[in-house]
Amino acid sequence: MTAREMRRALILYFLTAGVFLFPLFAGSVPYIGDMTRSFQPWLTYAAQEIQAGRLPQWNPYTACGEPFMANPQVMTMSPLGLLFWMFPFGRAYAFFLAAAHGLLFFGSYLASRAWLSSKTPGPSHGPALLTAVAMTWGAFGVAHWEFPSAVGTLGFLPFLFLFGWAGSGAGVTLATAAALATGYVQFVHYGVFAAFVGWMVRARSTPGAKA
Repeated sequence: MTAREMRRALILYFLTAGVFLFPLFAGSVPYIGDMTRSFQPWLTYAAQEIQAGRLPQWNPYTACGEPFMANPQVMTMSPLGLLFWMFPFGRAYAFFLAAAHGLLFFGSYLASRAWLSSKTPGPSHGPALLTAVAMTWGAFGVAHWEFPSAVGTLGFLPFLFLFGWAGSGAGVTLATAAALATGYVQFVHYGVFAAFVGWMVRARSTPGAKA
């Protein structure tokens, strides 16, 4: 990837992110359901406890008390979850979506470019950008905004395919750990499958390789 292509990818991401995320940065939160009844209380409680110097191991406010950090969707072990400790919830949520969709955009771009480069001799930059836009801002990803852990986990899935494609066991391990820490375990299953598919496709497309 050239510096010019990277600049184009960055410009396209920020333009599309501005269209989709402007209402959130303007102060709106688009959901009333699980966002305000579950995730906002969870993430606010985690931030309050951590800022007070305590690990939020127990949630005394639901189900007559229940383990808190054992719930993967509260993202206490995820780097993306740090944003909710640093900013008020509404602003943190906007930054979180920008970061999660950024991961999905550039992971999709790199994965699709690797795939297309192996299949066709022509330029792959433009088609890969279109793939990244479709993956990042398509209905499936945006419809999960109500579930921050789902959106955050989704961003790691293209990297699992990419590391599987590259045959990097360390990369697959790190991406799987990051996805698990972000909390939506259902999507991690898809990611591990994507890593296996990437490895199989690369193995079959490489002369002399065995799958």
